[in-house]
Amino acid sequence: MILTMWPEFIDIEAQHLLRILNQSPTLIITRAKVTSVHVLSVETQTMSAILFDPQIPQALELKSWTKASRPYIEQVLAQKLYDAAHQRVQPPPEEHMHDISYALNTPYLPFWIKAKAKIVQPQHRLYILTCPASNCKKQTGAQANFNFLCCHCNMTFAKPLPRLKFLVQLSDSTGTITAQIEDQHAQHILNICAEDILYMTLKNQVPDIADINMKHHMSTFRFQVRKFTHPLQNTIVAKYNILACLPIADPTETPAPATNEASSSNLPDQQIATEDSSKDTTNPAIAQATATKKRDPPATITDQPKHQKID
Repeated sequence: MILTMWPEFIDIEAQHLLRILNQSPTLIITRAKVTSVHVLSVETQTMSAILFDPQIPQALELKSWTKASRPYIEQVLAQKLYDAAHQRVQPPPEEHMHDISYALNTPYLPFWIKAKAKIVQPQHRLYILTCPASNCKKQTGAQANFNFLCCHCNMTFAKPLPRLKFLVQLSDSTGTITAQIEDQHAQHILNICAEDILYMTLKNQVPDIADINMKHHMSTFRFQVRKFTHPLQNTIVAKYNILACLPIADPTETPAPATNEASSSNLPDQQIATEDSSKDTTNPAIAQATATKKRDPPATITDQPKHQKID
């Protein structure tokens, strides 16, 4: 989580926090602005108030947990386990999954649905260029592979960081919604990372959106979706952000039947030789040669012939 204090809190509250920071103080911040677009962020506002180590049961319980969990907290900080790359999302039980008709009428809270996905913005690129700073990640107008100064955090970087970001249409038997998907969740749809898409775009090799949609037209995903409001021309419209995307294996797919070779590959060499030699018992030479034959291991990349230099 990132705590941002604006100028009216710098001289007193921020300075006091710096002095007692090594004591792991407990804070209560009232009337703060909380966002969770990229990271959980808490910002003070004009009417905010900050209390340090308040003597109330909830704060004392949190203080006690912090002291008891100090090794775990230090491990989280040292290994950056709080980063999104280390988070593993667990979907709810099947009975707690919803359909899209629920999404259209639900309050503005996160919920889980099962739906098919289709990219709906083929005329736009599938990524954005952002600030690489972990506490910023804001979109920038900088060009790829060029030094730039981030106007949000005032830090200079060698090049911006590409991040996947595009719109998808989610649909099931009850309805359709359009949602925004980003980062590793978007990679489940594209099966390609942002760096590779940027490289392909610079080479004028833009991925074929129609082909991607065709590959997923029978695929179903579990999505965690958050609904929020957005002002548009003096009206309030509902928009959706995808917080998690988990592919679902197609239940109609069945494994291919095992061939004789695949089935016999797990048998001992002696049994394989017996089965092979039974194919021709009239010729003792063939039977003897077959009985002593062993299967070669599957070829690997290193088994391929090397290129020869021709003068």
